[in-house]
Amino acid sequence: MQGFLVRTSASLKLSHFAQLAIVRQHWYREATGEVLHQWAAHELEVWSGAFDQWQDNLLHTGADDAIWHGWDMRDLNAPVFSIRKEHQAGVCCIQSHPCQEHVICTGSYDEHARLWDCRSMAKPLLTAKLGTGGGVWRLRWHPHHPTLLLAACMQEGFEVLQCGSNFSKIKVQQHYGAQRTLAYGADWCHRADQSPLVATCSFYDKLCCPADGTGDPAIA
Repeated sequence: MQGFLVRTSASLKLSHFAQLAIVRQHWYREATGEVLHQWAAHELEVWSGAFDQWQDNLLHTGADDAIWHGWDMRDLNAPVFSIRKEHQAGVCCIQSHPCQEHVICTGSYDEHARLWDCRSMAKPLLTAKLGTGGGVWRLRWHPHHPTLLLAACMQEGFEVLQCGSNFSKIKVQQHYGAQRTLAYGADWCHRADQSPLVATCSFYDKLCCPADGTGDPAIA
C-alpha cells in the first residue's frame, strides 16, 4: 500500500513497513520526486500521515500500533508528542481543521471518531468521542461548514457527523449505507455551489459514487 498526501511541493509517502518519507514533488512533463527525509515513524504499519493546517513544520502520523505521533519536520529524531492510550486499535486518519486552529479529528479501527483540542501540543486534550459502528478509515472536514465531518466507516458505510459549535460534542447527522462493501474513501465537493455533493468509494466492488451530503442516496 502506498498513499500520497500532496501539500504544495511536498508529499508524504506511507508504507506497510512502518516507514514514512517526505517527498519533494517535481511537476514537469512527468511527475518525479526526491526523498527529503525517511524514518521509522512507528513500530507497525503506518496508516495515516497528514501535514498540520496551521503549523508549517508539524505533521501527524497514525499506525497499526494505535499510536498518534506529532512530528517536527526540522528534527525527526523523536516525536514532539505521542497519544498512546486513547485509541484501542490502529489510527486510520488524522485531519486538522482548515478553519479552526487547534482542532483535530482522528479516526480509528476501534470504531470511534474523536475530536481533540491541540492548544497544548505536548498533550492534546480529547474533547469528544463517537462510536460509529465501523472502523473510521477516512474523515473529511466540510470545506464551507466548519462543524460538519464526512466519515467512511468501513462495514458501517458513510456518515455525516455534526460537531458542536465548541467541538465538545459529536453526533451522527446522516447515514448513507447504499454501498455494500467496505467504505474506505469519502470527500466533499469543494465548489461552493456544490457543497452538499460528496464522493464515496468502497473496496471490493471498486465503486466510486456521487451522493447527496444531506443523506439522500446516490444522485448520479
